[in-house]
Amino acid sequence: MSEKLLGLIESRRAQVSVIGCGYVGLPLALTLWRTGFRVFAVDIDRQKVESLRACRPYVWGVGECELKQALSSGDFVPTGYTDEAAESDVVLLCLPTPLDENNIPDLTAVRQTAEWLARHLRREQLVVLESTTYPGTTEEVLRPILEGSGLTAGEDFYLAYAPHRYDPGSEGRRIGDIPRVVGGVGEASLDVAAAFYETFTPKVVRVSNTQTAEAVKMLENIFRAVNIALVNELKEVFLKLGVDTYEAIEAAATKPFGFMKFLPGPGFGGHCVPVDPFYLAWRAKQVGLECDFVELAGRINRQLAGRIVWRILTECAKRGIKPSDTPFVIVGVAYKPNIADTRESPAFPIMRLLKSVGASVSYYDPLVPRLPKLRLYPEFAGMVSTELDGLSEKALVIVSDHDAVNYESLTEARVVFDTRFAMRRRGIFGATIVEV
Repeated sequence: MSEKLLGLIESRRAQVSVIGCGYVGLPLALTLWRTGFRVFAVDIDRQKVESLRACRPYVWGVGECELKQALSSGDFVPTGYTDEAAESDVVLLCLPTPLDENNIPDLTAVRQTAEWLARHLRREQLVVLESTTYPGTTEEVLRPILEGSGLTAGEDFYLAYAPHRYDPGSEGRRIGDIPRVVGGVGEASLDVAAAFYETFTPKVVRVSNTQTAEAVKMLENIFRAVNIALVNELKEVFLKLGVDTYEAIEAAATKPFGFMKFLPGPGFGGHCVPVDPFYLAWRAKQVGLECDFVELAGRINRQLAGRIVWRILTECAKRGIKPSDTPFVIVGVAYKPNIADTRESPAFPIMRLLKSVGASVSYYDPLVPRLPKLRLYPEFAGMVSTELDGLSEKALVIVSDHDAVNYESLTEARVVFDTRFAMRRRGIFGATIVEV
């Protein structure tokens, strides 16, 4: 193990490159800068790099003031894929790992970045993959590409996997507040990686190898996916039985053991939870196994938009509301409350389905003034948030219940379709509110 690299890490004199400056990479890069490291914020997207250089943050939770301080320090450097960035003492990969149209993991960004790194790899570097991925990726995909440089992982350079843990929108759980799981290729890699993460996290949990660390990431997110699917499926049954789902869940949550509260909603979003069930199911098939339970959770949650729109249309028929004559406004298009991240948001399949029956659809979101490019829903890119006026003629659909919304005013709408119990949880009731 390199005493020199450990010394650079412990003294904060190590140069760090964060490759991929999206919703995880950019906050991580700033966390490392605050810790005292010189940081290269690296992205292949020139527009992102130029936005950072011009002090225009594009990620929710990253403030202009902090970014300005980082830039003026000279130790926070936004850049593209340069030689200097590739040769940093520590290189962290925070790259997109989406599914393709057949629900097969797409590791294109990881492979291409690894090929670039391999051309610059030197001895005594630490490379860590943080992206969501299936068990075996670090050893079977990343390691062979990097070792194409002629250097050996665990001996000449250090290679590890440390899944990112980030709770967007939570002030009390920032990146530097959350324990990290770390697995390395060999003991030396684990020791160096653990020493690095110990500089800015409260606790490092060492596991025996990178496959286990990758499995931890799968386990954490699939746990959420399965329980979200379960409570949404139970909601369907309870509706048929005349049971108040919210009341039942709140009562069950009083049990001090053996139960964890999950509330039903319109489905999950973000990058990890919607993707991980399919990642693990694909990996299981490679070794001859089926993950029926896990795959089912993914399918149930992807079907929620259709079920919700069906209930909306049913309620409209009961109330004499013609969707083609009534403007619909989606309230909240982020995938969860109090953030501006729209990735995989359940708002968009709901919007598409409503438009398919002839409804006029707009959205209101105080945190998302304009929709970005959307991988699966390109027709909504560039749409601008509307104002909540003339509500008596409109139908509202609450998809993400940001605290910044005036919920009392929503009762003026012709009808409010609430997918998250948002009104009830705020003590707001009325004949125009329908929980769907």
